[in-house]
Amino acid sequence: MAKKPHDWINEWRHDPSKRLKILRRKNTLTHKYNAFAEKHKWKKTELNGQILANCVYSYYLEVQRHKEFHGIDNADGIKKAAYLTKWLLKTRPIQVLNDNTRSETAKYPLLANEGFALSVALTFLDIKWNAVPNEVITRLLYDFHYRPVVAETLITKFLLLKETYS
Repeated sequence: MAKKPHDWINEWRHDPSKRLKILRRKNTLTHKYNAFAEKHKWKKTELNGQILANCVYSYYLEVQRHKEFHGIDNADGIKKAAYLTKWLLKTRPIQVLNDNTRSETAKYPLLANEGFALSVALTFLDIKWNAVPNEVITRLLYDFHYRPVVAETLITKFLLLKETYS
């Protein structure tokens, strides 16, 4: 008999090994954000830890549902990239801080969550950012920002990215 959603939720909330898995992924993403923000010189952004924890928790729940539905033990890197990207884009854990200065030189990373999600996805796919043409990066960022986020669509896009650029 298949598990019901509330069974998965209770399992992920109360199992210490699963809670540790969530904490480890959250810490990995935090380190990746810090490096990404430093590289892009984002001084007016922060990663909201509570939102990121919710993102990672939701990601693991969805991957678990996917694995049980399809009767598989492990999800591949493409599916992991797609589901994590979906939840990063839905929860938007990177926050732009309030800045009272209104100068023409002030640049806000309005696509911070989209860029970070793409960076994380490319890591899962084992693709270097500079291996992907700028036109493709621009199109993906546009899609991440303006189009509905559907994991199945992301799986297809990421499969094509992996076959083309890795």
